[in-house]
Amino acid sequence: MTVRGEVGGESFALSASGAFDEQGRRGAMSETVNGKTVTAIVDLPYTYMRANGKLIKGKPWASFNVEGFSEAVGGSGNVNTSSDPSEWIDFLKAAGQASTVARQTLRGVPTTHYHVLVDLARFPAVVPPRLRVGAQREAALLKRISGQSDLPIDVWIDGGKLVRRVQVQVPLCYSGERTIETESVELYDYGTQHIQVPPLPSEVSDISAEVDANASHSMQQLSC
Repeated sequence: MTVRGEVGGESFALSASGAFDEQGRRGAMSETVNGKTVTAIVDLPYTYMRANGKLIKGKPWASFNVEGFSEAVGGSGNVNTSSDPSEWIDFLKAAGQASTVARQTLRGVPTTHYHVLVDLARFPAVVPPRLRVGAQREAALLKRISGQSDLPIDVWIDGGKLVRRVQVQVPLCYSGERTIETESVELYDYGTQHIQVPPLPSEVSDISAEVDANASHSMQQLSC
């Protein structure tokens, strides 16, 4: 995964690689943010993070509650959809306009590249009923921070209906200024993967309160 953008006049870049289960509930990855490397382990509802060579409140690991973080940024708070790649299929179903771009082979796998314009108003209606309230909140959040009612997405899907690549550009309004965040995710090696287990409780400091407060403050700056 790579994410690039600009916040408050300062550019940022994030890259990450790792392995997740198909529902996105367990996983581990190495993240590099502006040249600094962080190890992250996801075991929902918690994410554990470690910055190489640094202690966090005297412990080598920090953790935060993903559900609380999602609610702090104005999302659904539903941890079941936070990392599930099949959620991109739901976005496709909400496309007001869709087109086939090309047939492409990614890492030896034949795929079809689609470009879609997702109608955010339709998104809650295409997800499973148990997720619709959360989807409404997510759609409202995207509208608020982007100032748009639709979202362009490029998706590559293989013959087994597995998502292989996603690229999305989200326009953002930060403190009255317009900017764009670009995200690209590539999924491959579907199958059994080794996933690192979470650290022992004695090695972890809970920073959920700090993460939620910082996220809430940042989101207040994002609005069109």
